[in-house]
Amino acid sequence: FESGAADNQSLRLLRSGTRKSPAGVSASRRIAFRNVGGGFLAQSIDEGLYGQGGFHIGTRHLPEDKELVDLEFAYLVAKYTRTQAVIIACGGATLAVASVATDQEMAVRVALARTKEKASGSVAALDSALDMPQLERLATGGVRAIIHTGHGNGRDKELYDFCDQKGIALIVSRMRHFRH
Repeated sequence: FESGAADNQSLRLLRSGTRKSPAGVSASRRIAFRNVGGGFLAQSIDEGLYGQGGFHIGTRHLPEDKELVDLEFAYLVAKYTRTQAVIIACGGATLAVASVATDQEMAVRVALARTKEKASGSVAALDSALDMPQLERLATGGVRAIIHTGHGNGRDKELYDFCDQKGIALIVSRMRHFRH
């Protein structure tokens, strides 16, 4: 600090001692800070792709190898897209990226509209839990495999049953990616 900085009335210094990370956070977790009106937001840095134990295929219909590659690619894109992301991909390329929608339903509609009816045979990745209206819309659009965070409750079974009837593979990532 410059000489006399301590005399500045608007300067506030906080001493953290020898702690390497904020209280309540393990030393191995890194924290990101963002300015928000009048303060800041602290959130752990998202360093994973799937939750503990990896992803889970909940349907009897299994994704093909090329679909698994596209699903992982699309989910990685979703991780680095703003929240409420819906990514539609095929052949290692994105067909549509929709995010920061008012809700997941709108993001799905926008993503499908951006594919210009080329979604048939594609995969979709969502950075949040999928609900039946979005699933029905993706199925109607021709999506053949989907990865989402999962609900972690009985609601997933209804989705699995629907996907099995339609021949769609549904994968649960067990991890939500927040990017604000």
